Amino acid sequence: MVRKTSLAFVACLVFGFAVPGKDFDKEVPSELQGTWTGRQISAAGPIEKQAALSTHVLTITGNGFTWNKFNGTVEDTGKLEVRSNQKPGQIDFVIKAKEELRKQGIFELKDGSLTLCLGEYGAERPKQFKAGDNTSVYIWTKKPKTK
Repeated sequence: MVRKTSLAFVACLVFGFAVPGKDFDKEVPSELQGTWTGRQISAAGPIEKQAALSTHVLTITGNGFTWNKFNGTVEDTGKLEVRSNQKPGQIDFVIKAKEELRKQGIFELKDGSLTLCLGEYGAERPKQFKAGDNTSVYIWTKKPKTK
């Protein structure tokens, strides 16, 4: 048993795998904090799923988030778990209202945009920024702070 555990640990170190539920940053990085406006979504599936993301707002405060729909109603709320030391960064949306279900994903911050690739509830973490049957890619722009 010890040998299997040791081999798994060595594999994680060598290949850069993160252990699910472990090794998250203590706090969500400051670069992710703030209010983000949806700019684009790529998703497989029905047209409704590909609705304009520009009407959505993602707010990240501390280790929590709120994802609002176009009319201001809350889509999801919960906590974020982030591994910023991975490439690409890893992010988990832990949804409170859905019995702590987890959407695993990856993220990239570049030129003032946040790109997320999220799997469906319970799906494996995506490895690349590509929409598919169980993944969607979202691009967000940070709202400037108001004085």
